[in-house]
Amino acid sequence: MPSEPHRVTVIHDPADVTPAWLESALGRRVLSFERSDAVSTWGAHVIIVARVEGEAAPLKLRVKVGAASVFGRCEVAYYRDTFVGLANAPLVRCHHADADATHYHLLLDDLTDSHCDQDDVPVTEGYGRSLVESLAQLHAHRWALAPADAAGITASLREAQAGLPVMLDAMAEGFSAAERATVREVFESLPQALGRRAQDPAGFSWVHGDLNPGNILAPRAGNGRVLLIDYQPFLEPPPSNGLAMGDLAHAMALWWPEQARRTWAPALVDHWHARLESLGAGYASPAQLREDWQLCVAQTLAVPAARCSEPGAVTELRWLWQMHVRRALAALADAPG
Repeated sequence: MPSEPHRVTVIHDPADVTPAWLESALGRRVLSFERSDAVSTWGAHVIIVARVEGEAAPLKLRVKVGAASVFGRCEVAYYRDTFVGLANAPLVRCHHADADATHYHLLLDDLTDSHCDQDDVPVTEGYGRSLVESLAQLHAHRWALAPADAAGITASLREAQAGLPVMLDAMAEGFSAAERATVREVFESLPQALGRRAQDPAGFSWVHGDLNPGNILAPRAGNGRVLLIDYQPFLEPPPSNGLAMGDLAHAMALWWPEQARRTWAPALVDHWHARLESLGAGYASPAQLREDWQLCVAQTLAVPAARCSEPGAVTELRWLWQMHVRRALAALADAPG
């Protein structure tokens, strides 16, 4: 990543990604330029193949154009500021990033040939080890940040609390009374549990917060390094820190098949912690490590509840929130008491 961004126009319209703009962003002459466009849920993408002065082979690049009015500068900071000084960070190489009041852009390497998101990668122990090693590297770099205060905890649960009654009503179909009671009990105790945990800063760090399969790039072949993308928190102001264990719980409890999580998660949590310790971070108490897993698994129930706060989602996305509730409840039941 460049130490100082080039002063170039922030892209609002993908059509503005031209050879002249690319020259300005890279600070080098562009000798040839081919592009194609794509659209994703949270931004427009321009895929570029360009021959650039000083490069032996054509560069394969991707310009992502996102809404700064929704996400602010969070994703720009992710590439440009948050992990400055972290050598070989598990991020996609960023050549340029900037934002204004309404839009932001990222100029990234395009890794389509070598990587795909985890939707297309089966969960294996080797994949899991690569994932937690990448997470440990990012968490250790920002270890021991101050926990959120009471207002921050309340804000983080606001959408989930709004969606909880809707979700509980919908759970009358397909869930037992005991399962509904467990969800209700989790939400009754969660604010206080998070508040108590926030009295001790050990274990708090920068968190990604949304490690769904689409935000994890894994090698197409072998068990190489996993890269983490799409840091786009919806909370305003965005959370700067949280329990680092929350990233593991989100990825494994909500998105992994239950048997894969049962088989590999305990050892992978230990592997994550061992990697943290090798990087100069980590927990003082193994018991706290286990307690944080339990707490963060409970907190994952906020994800389906928040989704149910969105108009129509309780019906249209029943398949998704129902899967998440079932997996979170199973992970809670499996965790040591």
